Amino acid sequence: MPRHLGLSGAGFSTPDHLGLERSGLLQQGPGAVLYLFGSGAPNRLTVGFSFATASPALDRCSRDEQENAVRTAFSGFGGEAPRLLEAMSEADDFCFSEELRPYVTRNQAAGRHADLTGS
Repeated sequence: MPRHLGLSGAGFSTPDHLGLERSGLLQQGPGAVLYLFGSGAPNRLTVGFSFATASPALDRCSRDEQENAVRTAFSGFGGEAPRLLEAMSEADDFCFSEELRPYVTRNQAAGRHADLTGS
């Protein structure tokens, strides 16, 4: 069974109001990180919110509950965070996940195998 690493994250894309063509920004706070990256796609900004969580339960919650958890974690952030928290609700590519460490037995580690997961 995978082990929760105490970190969850949300990601989405939004119009690039900062002009970050092939560059990024990072904003840190207690238990949380906001990162932005302009991949070079015209007018697209990739946004990631990562924050400390005690439980993987958020991964199975509704989008509204996940967005509320992100807003709570980043409520004290200034800079670009307030604007991007608003943009999060409008994003059609919103995704949320927890950080996990897979549990691998000695037998599974010996030899070739692939574990493909996704939604």
